[in-house]
Amino acid sequence: MNRYLATCLGILLLLLGLVGLVSRSYRVDLTDRRIAAASQRSGAPLGEAAEATPPAPPETGPAVIAAGQNLSIRLLETMDSARLALSIRPGVGLGVARLGMTIAEVEAQLGSPEFIFEHRAGSQWHYPSRGYAVLMDRAGVTGFMGFSPDTAGVPLRPFVGQCDRGLGIGSSAKQLRTAYGDPTSLTREFRAGTVIERWIYTVDGIEWTLINEQVAGVIVRRRHHSSSIDEKFPAKEVSIETT
Repeated sequence: MNRYLATCLGILLLLLGLVGLVSRSYRVDLTDRRIAAASQRSGAPLGEAAEATPPAPPETGPAVIAAGQNLSIRLLETMDSARLALSIRPGVGLGVARLGMTIAEVEAQLGSPEFIFEHRAGSQWHYPSRGYAVLMDRAGVTGFMGFSPDTAGVPLRPFVGQCDRGLGIGSSAKQLRTAYGDPTSLTREFRAGTVIERWIYTVDGIEWTLINEQVAGVIVRRRHHSSSIDEKFPAKEVSIETT
């Protein structure tokens, strides 16, 4: 019986040895196939390990620096365009700046003014490089003005913002009347062959200045919703002759 068990144990060990030998042979063959495939892809002779190509170092030099500078300039131009193209919001404000904001809030939204004009009723914060100004009294913002060089009288960049009806500097009187209808009040001044008009829409909270039937300025003010609106702001047209 002991001899029989010993014989069986010997056969089992022999089988285990054969299985291990076959497994090692299979792994070696698989490794050889992988090496051959890698050599074919890299073009290296069979049997030579393909050397891994190190990643190229990041480019430096004048060309890269110039590209970075151009990207920075484009980003600044995009930010500047966003500030210039502030939307006109009748009765509400100009872009993110709103009527009723404090001086600190306006400065946080629009930045410091380029110059300030003081008067008895308050002050005007001017941003000529953007074509607009902020009207303020002691309580806060009372209005926003958008200019063209024709109305400002000083060198500036024309205001390029528009209202939600697509009107802005350069729009025609016909477009203005189509979008807003007849104004609550209209004044017309004749000055050396130039016709200057002021179209006031009190309910909408916006005023337009036209020169020769073309929009040259805009003012955003508070809306007036009163049952006696016709009594407070009667529709009228006044003509003034100026020599």
